[in-house]
Amino acid sequence: MERDSNNGGNAPSQNVSQRTQNPPQNFEGYVPYAVFSNGTLTLYYGKQKPNGAYEMRTANKNGWYSIREQIKTVVFDESFQHYRPKTCNSLFSECENLTQITGLGYLNTEDVTDMSFMFSFCRKLQSLDLTRIDMSKVTDVSGMFYGSSELTTIYCNDEPGYFTGAI
Repeated sequence: MERDSNNGGNAPSQNVSQRTQNPPQNFEGYVPYAVFSNGTLTLYYGKQKPNGAYEMRTANKNGWYSIREQIKTVVFDESFQHYRPKTCNSLFSECENLTQITGLGYLNTEDVTDMSFMFSFCRKLQSLDLTRIDMSKVTDVSGMFYGSSELTTIYCNDEPGYFTGAI
């Protein structure tokens, strides 16, 4: 399978509809969590949160909020594609030193309605690839990039109506 060079080569090259045609069989009891090491926050979806891992909350501040200024890179592990959040509100808000997000295609947004403040105040983030992000149910993108002063390039899907529901 080809690798998608736009997301750091960590995710298979496929569109959202291809990825979600065959949903996982049973992920009952699985939890989303994040592990931080050497400036990198890696997001996983597994049977149990390891000791020392950070919780992922459904809105506002996530468990890693206290270390947000230390986060330079975010990596979405392949396992994360099976997690189905309803909101991405403030997901990386105030991660001021974040410079890179890898594997964003593993963030399954098919049920997400709120992306408000998702990347707000990510002051060092210069580019973002949203081409594999499903925006079809998103109704709130307020402040999504607010305060991200270095963000000059956003790659997004060029299909008609991509942002229609969100705006």
